[in-house]
Amino acid sequence: MTGSGGHAAMPHDTTDAIAAANQIVTAIQTIVSRNADPFDPAVVTIGKFNAGSQYNVIAETALLEGTIRTQSATMKHKVKKRFFEVVENVSAAMGAEVEIEYFDGYPATVNDRKWAGQVHTTLSGLYGEKALPDLKPSLGGEDFSRFLQNYPGVYYWLGSSTGDTQKPLHNPSFRFNEDAIPYGIEGMTEVALDTLRTLKEGK
Repeated sequence: MTGSGGHAAMPHDTTDAIAAANQIVTAIQTIVSRNADPFDPAVVTIGKFNAGSQYNVIAETALLEGTIRTQSATMKHKVKKRFFEVVENVSAAMGAEVEIEYFDGYPATVNDRKWAGQVHTTLSGLYGEKALPDLKPSLGGEDFSRFLQNYPGVYYWLGSSTGDTQKPLHNPSFRFNEDAIPYGIEGMTEVALDTLRTLKEGK
C-alpha cells in the first residue's frame, strides 16, 4: 500500500499508509462475518504488517501479508472476489494506492470416503476406537490436496500431544511427542499392507 509520508505533526498534508492499512485489516474481517455462509467455513487472516520507520514520521508505505482458507471451491472464489473489492475500495476511500499479489495456494484437502474408511478400520483394529477421536474439519493448508484431486486417497494426522502443556502449531514453545513415532510407523505400515490387500482383492 502506498500513501504519502510526512511529518507526524502535519497529517493533513499526508496520506497515512498505516491508517489506511488498519482500515483494510478491519474491513476484510467482514468478509467472513457478513459474506460467507456460516456452514461453509472460511478464514481471512493477516499475519504480517510492516510499516513505518520513525515515531515522528507518517508512513508512506505499508506491507500486509496474510492467508485465505476455505473448504469449498465455491467459497474460495467468493472470498477472493470480495477480498479484491474490499481492499481496493477501502484503499481508494482512504486516498491510498494498493497493489495486490494474490496466490491461489492449495485447494482443500478432501479425503476419499472409501480409503478413509480403510484407514479407520486398520488403525482402530491396531489401537482401538479411542485412538481415533472425532475431529472437526481443519482449514490448515496441505500440498497433498493436489494429489487427492487426481488420485483417491486419504490424509490423516498422527497425534503428538505432550499433554496439558501442549502449545498449538507455529507456537515457539510447541513440542513434538517423539513417543508417537513408533505408532506412526506401525500404523502407516499396516495401512499400506491392508490397502494392497484390498486392491489385490479388487474391492
